[in-house]
Amino acid sequence: RTISTIDFFFLYYISESQLRRKIKDINASLVKHDISISLSSTITISGEEHKLRAFFYVFLFAIHRQFSHIEWIENKEGFATVATQIAQELEIETDSRTIELLSIWCFITMASIKSHLSIIFNEYEQQILQSISLPHRPDFLTDWMEEDWQLLVVAIYASDIIDFHLTVNLQQMEKVTHLDDASIWITLFEYQFLPLTDVQQEFVYKKFVKQLLSYYFFEPDENVLNNFTEQYAEELKVHYPLLFSKYEFLWNQFIEKVSEPAYEYFHIESLLLCFYLVPNEIYYPQIKLFIRSDLTFLNTKHLE
Repeated sequence: RTISTIDFFFLYYISESQLRRKIKDINASLVKHDISISLSSTITISGEEHKLRAFFYVFLFAIHRQFSHIEWIENKEGFATVATQIAQELEIETDSRTIELLSIWCFITMASIKSHLSIIFNEYEQQILQSISLPHRPDFLTDWMEEDWQLLVVAIYASDIIDFHLTVNLQQMEKVTHLDDASIWITLFEYQFLPLTDVQQEFVYKKFVKQLLSYYFFEPDENVLNNFTEQYAEELKVHYPLLFSKYEFLWNQFIEKVSEPAYEYFHIESLLLCFYLVPNEIYYPQIKLFIRSDLTFLNTKHLE
């Protein structure tokens, strides 16, 4: 978390004035993460411990994509072994992709523990965690505090990258968050598109839970984590004008009815949710085909 300023000057041939300007620019982008970099005899990054760890994960993942590609980390096999044990404990896939992702988290967590850096959840965050049935910390993680384990499990669940399920007490969650906003989104969706089954509604609620967990614990940066750009969204608007007109109405109405700042990062996720829930025939372009065939009935129907 701290490096020598003098060493940095000599290593990168940069002046103090240049470094101060660069740090000022970087700090402007870190405001939303409640993280900042200070400069004196040392260069130090500061912030709440769990948000720092989340930022480090996003930073390393965005740059390297795979843990095995980070050349400067020593003893990669040791971190990968712990990641595999955790995956087995949580009963999630132990394929290479999952282990690569978990290994980044293990490296960050274990490096923090080695430096005696502890996580302290505030009362509000503790109430959110109490609404989730978190698995017990495995015995082999002897150096880990309960908070280290809780953050990792919540991160795996909220990221929505690894197939992992947790039992969430929705009523308890609604008492401490704006989870009931999910019902507003569902009502607007059903008005614009079609009714949702109970299973589909539960799926939407789970997406809202993950969105809220990401916001309160990790300060997500959609520009970093999401490859679904606004430019691509504009292209889809041309290809699927009917769906987009309905979706824009849904989103504008939703934003008017809720006040939760977490939804700043939900715009694109909400759009993808619509693409997932709406049957293809609703948003595909409507075309007419004339087929003249001298084949059998079944062959002709197959062509259609």
